[in-house]
Amino acid sequence: MRRYVRFAFIGMVAMWLVSFLPPAASTLATALVVGVGAAGGALAQGGRDIISLALGALLGTAISGLTQGLGAGGPDTAEVINGSVTVAAVIAVAGTVSFFVTDARRPHPPPDKVGDDVDG
Repeated sequence: MRRYVRFAFIGMVAMWLVSFLPPAASTLATALVVGVGAAGGALAQGGRDIISLALGALLGTAISGLTQGLGAGGPDTAEVINGSVTVAAVIAVAGTVSFFVTDARRPHPPPDKVGDDVDG
């Protein structure tokens, strides 16, 4: 459980920090979103880690969007929801791809040989 909370917290803080970028740096923000997903997928030990990372990013994006929306000229609620879901989906896809690529590179343990009849 603690591991999932860490992944969610990392996703939330990363997306909260992305919200401080100016709107002109949207390419940099996109690269950071994909990078967080890829890094999280490389460190993940299973699908639940990636899901918790994506949910944390969803929460972080929603919080920062709603905070900016409280001021004048900020995004409305529909834009915040749409952006938060998009960010979570991008992180989930990037994390899943990175997880499977990293998993394919990891050496797997040799198969267990049980008994005298190993050769068949």
